[in-house]
Amino acid sequence: MNSAKKRLLLEKLAEYTEDEKVYRELYGQKSPEKRADFLAQAEGYVREHGLFIPDYSFVKIPEHFTEEMYSSQFPIGRGFDVNLVKHSRYTPVFVYSLSFFEILYVLRGTCGHRLGSEMYTLHRGDVCLISPGVKHTIEVFDDSLILSVHVRKDTFDRTFHTTLSYDNILSDFFIGSLYSRRPPGSILFPETGEEIEDIILEMYSEVDEEDVFSRNLLNNLLTILFARLLRGYRGSAYIAGTPEEAGGDPVRLRILSYIYDHYREADLGAVAGQFHYSAAHCSRMIRAETGYGFSAFLRRIRAERAAAYLTETKRTVADIGMLVGYESPEVFIRAFEKVFGMSPTAYRKRKQGDAAPVREQL
Repeated sequence: MNSAKKRLLLEKLAEYTEDEKVYRELYGQKSPEKRADFLAQAEGYVREHGLFIPDYSFVKIPEHFTEEMYSSQFPIGRGFDVNLVKHSRYTPVFVYSLSFFEILYVLRGTCGHRLGSEMYTLHRGDVCLISPGVKHTIEVFDDSLILSVHVRKDTFDRTFHTTLSYDNILSDFFIGSLYSRRPPGSILFPETGEEIEDIILEMYSEVDEEDVFSRNLLNNLLTILFARLLRGYRGSAYIAGTPEEAGGDPVRLRILSYIYDHYREADLGAVAGQFHYSAAHCSRMIRAETGYGFSAFLRRIRAERAAAYLTETKRTVADIGMLVGYESPEVFIRAFEKVFGMSPTAYRKRKQGDAAPVREQL
Protein backbone atom coordinates (compact mmCIF):
# COMPACT_ATOMS: atom_id res chain seq x y z
CA MET A 1 0.00 0.00 0.00
CA ASN A 2 1.48 3.35 -1.01
CA SER A 3 2.13 5.91 1.72
CA ALA A 4 -0.44 8.48 0.51
CA LYS A 5 -3.27 5.92 0.38
CA LYS A 6 -2.25 4.55 3.76
CA ARG A 7 -2.21 8.02 5.35
CA LEU A 8 -5.70 8.82 4.05
CA LEU A 9 -7.04 5.48 5.24
CA LEU A 10 -5.56 5.94 8.71
CA GLU A 11 -7.06 9.43 8.92
CA LYS A 12 -10.46 8.04 7.96
CA LEU A 13 -10.24 5.26 10.55
CA ALA A 14 -9.21 7.74 13.27
CA GLU A 15 -12.31 9.88 12.68
CA TYR A 16 -15.17 9.17 15.06
CA THR A 17 -18.27 7.78 13.42
CA GLU A 18 -21.68 9.09 14.49
CA ASP A 19 -22.22 5.88 16.47
CA GLU A 20 -18.91 6.33 18.27
CA LYS A 21 -19.78 9.93 19.10
CA VAL A 22 -22.99 8.79 20.77
CA TYR A 23 -21.17 6.10 22.76
CA ARG A 24 -18.42 8.54 23.79
CA GLU A 25 -20.85 11.26 24.77
CA LEU A 26 -22.95 8.89 26.85
CA TYR A 27 -20.17 7.15 28.70
CA GLY A 28 -18.29 10.39 29.21
CA GLN A 29 -21.15 11.82 31.28
CA LYS A 30 -20.33 11.99 34.98
CA SER A 31 -23.60 13.46 36.26
CA PRO A 32 -26.58 11.06 36.48
CA GLU A 33 -28.87 13.92 35.51
CA LYS A 34 -26.89 14.78 32.36
CA ARG A 35 -26.66 11.11 31.51
CA ALA A 36 -30.46 10.76 31.77
CA ASP A 37 -30.95 13.85 29.61
CA PHE A 38 -28.61 12.49 26.95
CA LEU A 39 -30.34 9.10 26.95
CA ALA A 40 -33.66 10.83 26.31
CA GLN A 41 -32.20 12.90 23.46
CA ALA A 42 -30.40 9.96 21.82
CA GLU A 43 -33.24 7.43 21.95
CA GLY A 44 -34.39 7.99 18.37
CA TYR A 45 -30.89 7.59 16.99
CA VAL A 46 -30.26 4.46 19.08
CA ARG A 47 -33.48 2.87 17.84
CA GLU A 48 -32.73 3.68 14.22
CA HIS A 49 -29.10 2.54 14.25
CA GLY A 50 -29.32 -0.39 16.64
CA LEU A 51 -26.65 0.74 19.10
CA PHE A 52 -25.73 -1.58 21.96
CA ILE A 53 -26.73 0.59 24.91
CA PRO A 54 -28.33 -1.58 27.63
CA ASP A 55 -29.68 1.50 29.48
CA TYR A 56 -32.66 1.31 27.11
CA SER A 57 -35.17 -1.44 27.87
CA PHE A 58 -35.74 -2.03 24.14
CA VAL A 59 -32.08 -2.88 23.52
CA LYS A 60 -31.40 -6.62 23.57
CA ILE A 61 -27.77 -7.55 22.99
CA PRO A 62 -27.43 -11.09 21.61
CA GLU A 63 -25.02 -13.43 23.35
CA HIS A 64 -24.24 -15.18 20.05
CA PHE A 65 -23.98 -13.58 16.61
CA THR A 66 -24.45 -15.45 13.32
CA GLU A 67 -23.84 -14.43 9.71
CA GLU A 68 -27.60 -14.19 9.18
CA MET A 69 -27.83 -11.45 11.82
CA TYR A 70 -25.63 -9.09 9.80
CA SER A 71 -27.44 -6.76 7.46
CA SER A 72 -26.63 -6.32 3.78
CA GLN A 73 -24.43 -3.33 4.64
CA PHE A 74 -21.80 -5.86 5.76
CA PRO A 75 -20.14 -8.12 3.16
CA ILE A 76 -20.53 -11.16 5.41
CA GLY A 77 -24.27 -10.47 5.45
CA ARG A 78 -24.28 -10.85 1.65
CA GLY A 79 -22.46 -14.17 1.65
CA PHE A 80 -18.86 -12.95 1.47
CA ASP A 81 -16.28 -15.29 3.03
CA VAL A 82 -14.37 -12.43 4.67
CA ASN A 83 -15.53 -9.21 6.30
CA LEU A 84 -13.61 -6.49 8.14
CA VAL A 85 -14.94 -3.75 10.41
CA LYS A 86 -13.60 -1.17 12.84
CA HIS A 87 -14.62 -1.88 16.41
CA SER A 88 -16.68 1.05 17.67
CA ARG A 89 -14.84 2.84 20.47
CA TYR A 90 -16.60 3.42 23.80
CA THR A 91 -19.05 0.58 23.12
CA PRO A 92 -20.26 -0.80 26.47
CA VAL A 93 -18.61 -4.08 27.38
CA PHE A 94 -20.69 -7.22 26.85
CA VAL A 95 -19.90 -10.92 26.53
CA TYR A 96 -20.52 -12.39 23.08
CA SER A 97 -19.56 -15.24 20.79
CA LEU A 98 -19.69 -15.63 17.01
CA SER A 99 -20.59 -18.47 14.66
CA PHE A 100 -17.52 -17.57 12.57
CA PHE A 101 -13.83 -16.94 13.19
CA GLU A 102 -12.80 -13.48 14.41
CA ILE A 103 -9.36 -11.96 14.00
CA LEU A 104 -8.66 -8.93 16.18
CA TYR A 105 -5.92 -6.57 15.06
CA VAL A 106 -4.69 -3.65 17.15
CA LEU A 107 -3.90 -0.92 14.65
CA ARG A 108 -3.23 1.82 17.21
CA GLY A 109 -3.14 1.91 21.00
CA THR A 110 -4.37 -0.99 23.16
CA CYS A 111 -7.57 -2.78 24.08
CA GLY A 112 -8.79 -4.96 26.89
CA HIS A 113 -9.75 -8.49 25.86
CA ARG A 114 -11.40 -10.97 28.17
CA LEU A 115 -11.30 -14.54 26.90
CA GLY A 116 -13.14 -17.03 29.08
CA SER A 117 -11.84 -16.44 32.59
CA GLU A 118 -8.69 -14.53 31.61
CA MET A 119 -8.25 -10.78 31.01
CA TYR A 120 -5.54 -9.60 28.58
CA THR A 121 -4.31 -6.33 27.17
CA LEU A 122 -3.72 -6.42 23.43
CA HIS A 123 -1.11 -3.96 22.13
CA ARG A 124 -0.35 -2.37 18.80
CA GLY A 125 0.48 -4.98 16.18
CA ASP A 126 -1.09 -7.88 18.08
CA VAL A 127 -3.11 -10.33 15.98
CA CYS A 128 -5.55 -12.51 17.93
CA LEU A 129 -7.53 -15.29 16.23
CA ILE A 130 -10.64 -16.44 18.12
CA SER A 131 -12.51 -19.69 17.55
CA PRO A 132 -16.24 -19.73 16.75
CA GLY A 133 -18.41 -20.10 19.82
CA VAL A 134 -15.82 -18.72 22.27
CA LYS A 135 -17.19 -16.13 24.68
CA HIS A 136 -15.12 -12.96 24.96
CA THR A 137 -15.26 -9.18 25.37
CA ILE A 138 -13.47 -6.19 23.83
CA GLU A 139 -12.88 -2.98 25.78
CA VAL A 140 -11.86 0.24 23.99
CA PHE A 141 -12.41 3.48 25.92
CA ASP A 142 -9.90 5.81 24.28
CA ASP A 143 -8.71 6.69 20.77
CA SER A 144 -7.24 3.22 20.12
CA LEU A 145 -8.12 1.60 16.77
CA ILE A 146 -9.11 -2.06 16.70
CA LEU A 147 -10.02 -3.84 13.47
CA SER A 148 -12.02 -7.07 13.44
CA VAL A 149 -11.78 -9.57 10.56
CA HIS A 150 -14.65 -12.06 10.26
CA VAL A 151 -14.15 -15.35 8.42
CA ARG A 152 -16.96 -17.80 7.72
CA LYS A 153 -16.43 -21.16 9.36
CA ASP A 154 -17.96 -23.07 6.46
CA THR A 155 -15.61 -21.62 3.84
CA PHE A 156 -12.35 -23.16 4.99
CA ASP A 157 -12.70 -26.26 2.85
CA ARG A 158 -13.69 -24.19 -0.15
CA THR A 159 -11.28 -21.29 0.15
CA PHE A 160 -8.65 -21.64 2.86
CA HIS A 161 -7.97 -25.38 3.03
CA THR A 162 -4.32 -24.86 2.03
CA THR A 163 -3.84 -23.10 5.37
CA LEU A 164 -4.66 -26.39 7.08
CA SER A 165 -2.38 -28.49 4.89
CA TYR A 166 0.88 -27.87 6.72
CA ASP A 167 2.32 -28.84 10.07
CA ASN A 168 2.15 -25.49 11.87
CA ILE A 169 0.51 -23.71 14.78
CA LEU A 170 -2.19 -22.18 12.56
CA SER A 171 -3.22 -25.53 11.10
CA ASP A 172 -3.40 -26.97 14.63
CA PHE A 173 -5.57 -24.03 15.68
CA PHE A 174 -7.98 -24.31 12.75
CA ILE A 175 -8.14 -28.11 12.84
CA GLY A 176 -8.89 -27.91 16.56
CA SER A 177 -11.51 -25.19 16.05
CA LEU A 178 -13.26 -27.08 13.26
CA TYR A 179 -13.09 -30.66 14.48
CA SER A 180 -12.05 -30.99 18.12
CA ARG A 181 -14.55 -31.52 20.92
CA ARG A 182 -12.39 -29.10 22.94
CA PRO A 183 -11.44 -26.32 20.52
CA PRO A 184 -8.75 -23.79 21.42
CA GLY A 185 -9.99 -20.40 22.58
CA SER A 186 -7.60 -18.23 20.62
CA ILE A 187 -4.12 -17.93 19.20
CA LEU A 188 -2.07 -14.75 19.59
CA PHE A 189 0.65 -13.43 17.28
CA PRO A 190 2.12 -10.58 19.38
CA GLU A 191 3.75 -7.40 18.09
CA THR A 192 3.60 -8.03 14.35
CA GLY A 193 5.17 -5.53 12.00
CA GLU A 194 4.32 -3.16 9.19
CA GLU A 195 3.82 -5.86 6.54
CA ILE A 196 0.93 -7.28 8.56
CA GLU A 197 -0.51 -3.79 9.08
CA ASP A 198 -0.40 -3.16 5.33
CA ILE A 199 -2.26 -6.40 4.54
CA ILE A 200 -4.96 -5.64 7.11
CA LEU A 201 -5.38 -2.10 5.79
CA GLU A 202 -5.54 -3.40 2.22
CA MET A 203 -8.33 -5.74 3.33
CA TYR A 204 -10.19 -2.86 4.95
CA SER A 205 -9.76 -0.86 1.75
CA GLU A 206 -11.29 -3.71 -0.28
CA VAL A 207 -14.32 -3.86 2.00
CA ASP A 208 -14.71 -0.12 1.48
CA GLU A 209 -14.15 -0.46 -2.29
CA GLU A 210 -16.77 -3.20 -2.66
CA ASP A 211 -16.65 -3.91 -6.39
CA VAL A 212 -16.92 -7.17 -8.35
CA PHE A 213 -13.33 -8.10 -7.51
CA SER A 214 -13.52 -7.48 -3.77
CA ARG A 215 -14.57 -10.98 -2.69
CA ASN A 216 -11.67 -12.73 -4.43
CA LEU A 217 -9.20 -10.07 -3.35
CA LEU A 218 -10.30 -10.37 0.28
CA ASN A 219 -9.92 -14.15 0.18
CA ASN A 220 -6.47 -13.88 -1.38
CA LEU A 221 -5.35 -11.20 1.06
CA LEU A 222 -6.43 -13.37 3.98
CA THR A 223 -4.41 -16.29 2.61
CA ILE A 224 -1.40 -13.96 2.31
CA LEU A 225 -2.01 -12.76 5.87
CA PHE A 226 -1.89 -16.34 7.18
CA ALA A 227 1.30 -17.05 5.23
CA ARG A 228 2.99 -13.85 6.44
CA LEU A 229 2.06 -14.60 10.04
CA LEU A 230 3.56 -18.07 9.77
CA ARG A 231 6.70 -16.93 7.98
CA GLY A 232 7.53 -14.07 10.29
CA TYR A 233 5.88 -14.72 13.64
CA ARG A 234 5.18 -18.44 14.19
CA GLY A 235 8.01 -18.61 16.72
CA SER A 236 6.33 -16.09 19.02
CA ALA A 237 2.71 -17.25 18.54
CA TYR A 238 0.94 -19.05 21.35
CA ILE A 239 -2.47 -20.36 22.35
CA ALA A 240 -4.04 -17.88 24.77
CA GLY A 241 -6.22 -18.95 27.67
CA THR A 242 -6.14 -21.20 30.71
CA PRO A 243 -5.15 -24.88 30.30
CA GLU A 244 -8.86 -25.72 30.09
CA GLU A 245 -9.24 -23.22 27.25
CA ALA A 246 -6.07 -24.18 25.38
CA GLY A 247 -7.76 -26.70 23.11
CA GLY A 248 -7.31 -30.33 22.20
CA ASP A 249 -4.39 -32.69 22.68
CA PRO A 250 -1.49 -31.64 20.36
CA VAL A 251 -0.69 -35.20 19.27
CA ARG A 252 -4.32 -35.93 18.47
CA LEU A 253 -4.57 -32.67 16.51
CA ARG A 254 -1.53 -33.70 14.46
CA ILE A 255 -3.29 -36.99 13.66
CA LEU A 256 -6.39 -35.08 12.53
CA SER A 257 -4.22 -32.75 10.47
CA TYR A 258 -2.51 -35.73 8.82
CA ILE A 259 -5.88 -37.26 7.91
CA TYR A 260 -6.99 -33.88 6.54
CA ASP A 261 -3.87 -33.73 4.33
CA HIS A 262 -4.18 -37.34 3.12
CA TYR A 263 -7.95 -37.74 3.03
CA ARG A 264 -8.05 -39.22 -0.49
CA GLU A 265 -6.02 -42.32 0.33
CA ALA A 266 -6.03 -42.39 4.15
CA ASP A 267 -6.75 -45.65 5.94
CA LEU A 268 -6.57 -46.37 9.65
CA GLY A 269 -3.59 -48.69 9.46
CA ALA A 270 -1.46 -46.21 7.52
CA VAL A 271 -2.39 -43.32 9.83
CA ALA A 272 -1.63 -45.39 12.93
CA GLY A 273 1.71 -46.47 11.46
CA GLN A 274 2.66 -42.90 10.65
CA PHE A 275 2.37 -42.04 14.36
CA HIS A 276 3.65 -45.40 15.67
CA TYR A 277 0.40 -46.44 17.33
CA SER A 278 -1.71 -49.53 16.97
CA ALA A 279 -4.81 -49.11 14.82
CA ALA A 280 -7.06 -49.63 17.83
CA HIS A 281 -5.26 -47.01 19.93
CA CYS A 282 -5.21 -44.52 17.06
CA SER A 283 -8.95 -45.00 16.55
CA ARG A 284 -9.58 -44.35 20.25
CA MET A 285 -7.52 -41.13 20.06
CA ILE A 286 -9.50 -39.87 17.08
CA ARG A 287 -12.80 -40.62 18.79
CA ALA A 288 -11.66 -38.99 22.03
CA GLU A 289 -10.73 -35.79 20.16
CA THR A 290 -13.62 -35.53 17.70
CA GLY A 291 -16.42 -37.77 18.92
CA TYR A 292 -16.20 -39.65 15.60
CA GLY A 293 -14.62 -42.97 14.78
CA PHE A 294 -11.97 -43.00 12.05
CA SER A 295 -14.38 -43.93 9.24
CA ALA A 296 -16.95 -41.29 10.22
CA PHE A 297 -14.30 -38.59 10.59
CA LEU A 298 -12.76 -39.43 7.20
CA ARG A 299 -16.22 -39.43 5.62
CA ARG A 300 -16.85 -35.96 7.03
CA ILE A 301 -13.54 -34.60 5.65
CA ARG A 302 -14.20 -36.09 2.22
CA ALA A 303 -17.76 -34.78 2.15
CA GLU A 304 -16.64 -31.26 3.07
CA ARG A 305 -14.00 -31.27 0.34
CA ALA A 306 -16.61 -32.58 -2.10
CA ALA A 307 -18.95 -29.77 -1.06
CA ALA A 308 -16.24 -27.28 -2.03
CA TYR A 309 -15.89 -28.85 -5.49
CA LEU A 310 -19.66 -28.89 -5.92
CA THR A 311 -19.88 -25.19 -5.09
CA GLU A 312 -16.86 -23.92 -7.00
CA THR A 313 -16.65 -26.19 -10.07
CA LYS A 314 -18.87 -27.77 -12.73
CA ARG A 315 -17.33 -31.22 -12.39
CA THR A 316 -19.73 -34.15 -12.45
CA VAL A 317 -20.69 -35.89 -9.24
CA ALA A 318 -18.79 -38.98 -10.38
CA ASP A 319 -15.61 -36.95 -11.01
CA ILE A 320 -15.86 -35.26 -7.63
CA GLY A 321 -16.37 -38.60 -5.92
CA MET A 322 -13.15 -39.85 -7.53
CA LEU A 323 -11.31 -36.67 -6.54
CA VAL A 324 -12.15 -37.09 -2.85
CA GLY A 325 -11.31 -40.78 -2.70
CA TYR A 326 -14.36 -42.81 -3.80
CA GLU A 327 -14.07 -45.13 -6.80
CA SER A 328 -17.83 -45.77 -6.91
CA PRO A 329 -20.24 -42.84 -7.46
CA GLU A 330 -22.95 -44.71 -5.57
CA VAL A 331 -20.72 -45.11 -2.51
CA PHE A 332 -19.79 -41.43 -2.69
CA ILE A 333 -23.43 -40.32 -2.89
CA ARG A 334 -24.41 -42.44 0.11
CA ALA A 335 -21.44 -41.13 2.13
CA PHE A 336 -22.24 -37.52 1.20
CA GLU A 337 -25.86 -37.96 2.20
CA LYS A 338 -24.82 -39.27 5.63
CA VAL A 339 -22.94 -36.03 6.29
CA PHE A 340 -25.17 -33.40 4.66
CA GLY A 341 -28.56 -35.12 4.63
CA MET A 342 -28.97 -34.59 0.88
CA SER A 343 -27.46 -35.80 -2.37
CA PRO A 344 -24.47 -34.00 -3.94
CA THR A 345 -26.70 -32.69 -6.73
CA ALA A 346 -29.25 -31.34 -4.28
CA TYR A 347 -26.44 -29.65 -2.34
CA ARG A 348 -25.05 -28.07 -5.51
CA LYS A 349 -28.50 -26.90 -6.56
CA ARG A 350 -29.13 -25.27 -3.20
CA LYS A 351 -25.74 -23.57 -3.05
CA GLN A 352 -25.70 -22.28 -6.60
CA GLY A 353 -29.39 -21.36 -6.73
CA ASP A 354 -29.98 -23.44 -9.87
CA ALA A 355 -33.73 -23.56 -10.33
CA ALA A 356 -33.61 -25.92 -13.31
CA PRO A 357 -34.17 -29.62 -12.58
CA VAL A 358 -30.93 -31.55 -12.47
CA ARG A 359 -30.62 -35.33 -12.51
CA GLU A 360 -27.78 -37.10 -10.72
CA GLN A 361 -24.82 -37.45 -13.08
CA LEU A 362 -23.12 -40.85 -12.77
